[in-house]
Amino acid sequence: MRTHLLALGAALLLAASACSTQDEAESTSPKTPTATHLAGSELRSSLLTLDDMVEPGFIQTDADEDRARTYFCDYEPPATPTDTYMTEFEKTDKTSFSLVRSVADEFESADDAKAQIAAAAKTLETCDSATVAGAKQTYSVVSAPDLGDRALAVKIETTVNDVPVVMHQVFVQSANAILQTSTAVGGTETGDADAVAALATAQAEKLATAGDQG
Repeated sequence: MRTHLLALGAALLLAASACSTQDEAESTSPKTPTATHLAGSELRSSLLTLDDMVEPGFIQTDADEDRARTYFCDYEPPATPTDTYMTEFEKTDKTSFSLVRSVADEFESADDAKAQIAAAAKTLETCDSATVAGAKQTYSVVSAPDLGDRALAVKIETTVNDVPVVMHQVFVQSANAILQTSTAVGGTETGDADAVAALATAQAEKLATAGDQG
């Protein structure tokens, strides 16, 4: 029960930091092709499913696509999504928990999506921590997988009820969309940047396939 409550707390923090952003260490030569404009059915089909989880034991939970967002260090977003699509997954036991969130944000244009990522990256150049939902979060820009038109990855460290929590977020811009893949782990689990990169790659590849079929 305690780890489930901690997981819920981490989910709130993950939501708070889950701006439509992306992180630095950008890649400029995309490995996945991008369409000129991406819409609802393509973006929904890019979301992760239980079959994409890298280890057993996860369950899918209800994702609140209308959940209010905050942004890294409260920066002012230059654009907001016209639509958002999301899936969430959770695994808990007596000593640890793991959360995975898959988000696809649709923007009016590729310029809007690009501006949103650029604003997040610029903010993270000078702001490396903030207090979110009463908990201090520390941000570190880390190496991003070479995906889409631009990618950015952030490691977030915080605590939930005195339990250390490590979150990883990867943001990938593809045309007018931003894909966000996030993980949060706590307790006896430790954060794995390679795991979230693999999930982000899976999501980007699904989007590329959907675009080819569209």
